[in-house]
Amino acid sequence: QTDIFINRQQLEQARTTLLDLKKLLINNGKIPIRLAQVEFDLGNIDASLGYLEDAITLSQNIRKPEVVLADWFRRKGNFEESKKWITTAAERYPENVSVQIDYSRWLLQSEKIPEARKVIGKAEQLGGDAYIVGYLKGQIAFAQRSYEMAEMHFDVLLKMKPSDADAANMLALSLIESTDPTKH
Repeated sequence: QTDIFINRQQLEQARTTLLDLKKLLINNGKIPIRLAQVEFDLGNIDASLGYLEDAITLSQNIRKPEVVLADWFRRKGNFEESKKWITTAAERYPENVSVQIDYSRWLLQSEKIPEARKVIGKAEQLGGDAYIVGYLKGQIAFAQRSYEMAEMHFDVLLKMKPSDADAANMLALSLIESTDPTKH
């Protein structure tokens, strides 16, 4: 029923239904996340943040609230608010690997390449997943037009996960850009 209300943009009804569900299923972390999205769509950012913070108490696997808000603002095309929330997250959780990875990805998407490289280096020092860190390092190298470096990163990734189509595609793009015609 909530999905129907959301699809119809009947957000007040969606909120009411979700609040009723929250009372019944107090340990379900998905409900506060949906409530946060509804509140965000209604323009109630403080309420949205509160529900995201509730969700994180129910499941530690949920991304930090500030990172989620940064993503939602980016999807809406509000890059200033997105920047505010992602930088807040990076400052608030400087030792959190996943926040640093998300921040690096955000910087890369914003074409702030030197900053993205610095942040992904920090994530790597903090013990970030080698595959995720390597993929971002490869994307950063590609964005910097350092195609040999990108090739190296994506080649390593394909040895780790031979069936990764994204890494294979990025390796192919890196090879196409190579100055060595034999790599084309």
